[in-house]
Amino acid sequence: MRLSKFSRRVLVWGNLIGIPLIWGSLIGIPLILVLIVAISWDICRYQVSRELAALRAEGLPTNAAELNHYLSIPAGEPDATEAWLKAIEAVNALTESKAAGGLPIVGTGIDSIPPAGEDWDQQAAAEAFLKQAEPALEAIRIAAATPGEVRLLSDLHDAVLNDVIGIRNLSRLILFAAQVCGRQELFDGAFENISHALMLSMEINHKTFFWVQLIRIVVFSQASEAIASLLPAARWEETKLIQLQQQLGANDFHRDMQHALITERASSLDIIRKSLWEPLRVFNERKTLRLFHEAIGAFDFDWPLAIKRLADLNSRVEVERHRNSMWNWEHLALTTMGTWKWTGEAGIRVTAKQRCLIVALAARRGQLQGKDLPENVNAIPDTLFASEEQARTCRVDPYSGDPLLIRQQDGEWIIYSVGSNLKDDGGTVETNESGEIPDIGYAFRW
Repeated sequence: MRLSKFSRRVLVWGNLIGIPLIWGSLIGIPLILVLIVAISWDICRYQVSRELAALRAEGLPTNAAELNHYLSIPAGEPDATEAWLKAIEAVNALTESKAAGGLPIVGTGIDSIPPAGEDWDQQAAAEAFLKQAEPALEAIRIAAATPGEVRLLSDLHDAVLNDVIGIRNLSRLILFAAQVCGRQELFDGAFENISHALMLSMEINHKTFFWVQLIRIVVFSQASEAIASLLPAARWEETKLIQLQQQLGANDFHRDMQHALITERASSLDIIRKSLWEPLRVFNERKTLRLFHEAIGAFDFDWPLAIKRLADLNSRVEVERHRNSMWNWEHLALTTMGTWKWTGEAGIRVTAKQRCLIVALAARRGQLQGKDLPENVNAIPDTLFASEEQARTCRVDPYSGDPLLIRQQDGEWIIYSVGSNLKDDGGTVETNESGEIPDIGYAFRW
């Protein structure tokens, strides 16, 4: 069919215009996408640069070098690091000698040390071991008498394993000695050893890595358990009970968990800078900064709200993390997240135990003054706490924000927190039939 003159003109102009449009689309669209990415990258780089500058202006670390400075003990301030490292070295040498054999806590034994008055076929072996351990125990006494904080890591990339193992061994030796002293009714010796363990947990630099904070919590918790096990039988005078309250209360886990996140932020930023090429790096840096800003900011609130904010943040991160990672430019930032979940859980649990034990010590002080055991925490006079701050905060359950609970049943006086389920499970502070410990606290037979 012969085309009309008009149709032929349309076809010619279509070819003249259409072919360049097709080629323009093939070339122009990718160029536009590249331009969009370049502009986004430049904006992101500016935002990251501004946020990093703001953190540095506050004296907060953003990379490895700044983190080393942040963690260091200021010049002229007391530094007990060397003394504790010598004690750890002495304890590690003792541990490597396997002198403890099958003893519990310090050796391969799995049974707990029975209380005074009960037979123990390892009593002689325990006393012989402690004689052999005397040089290490003396090194611990010297370290405990040395004022100052303890800096365990020399730089960001040091392996923490040796320090963690060393602190664990040292803590076990101290608490083994305390328990054996308790069996022998040498309660002053038990008090001295427990005090050393609490001192170590206080002196570990609170501006430290999250994993060091965890081992610090372990040391604190073991010392607390030793106090709780010995408290009903120990004939500690009130001045010693006050000192224990002071040492327990000197650990501020709310503050220290926030510091742990500050160090984790610097560590995460350092990993991202060394793992990604420039465009992806800045997107992941921005995401890391924003997420950590929320996590760190959660600790500006009391425990109940802080835990809620951390849980909400963790849920959002989990949703983002499970998106298609191929198109998620911030994937590395999301995979390095999650520390805050463990930070919150570890911090609030040890805080609940800390407050319960301080209240128990207050009740014990009341007994020494001729008072009956309190039926609720508000019945405890402020004067039985080591400070006004303790009297104000230690009656409060960090999980619920309500007063801690007291229950007296079957000859036991139980002080407890409702725990993460926010339910009063009747003061079940030991493992139940389901293998769970729903409430958090201590049970005493006075």
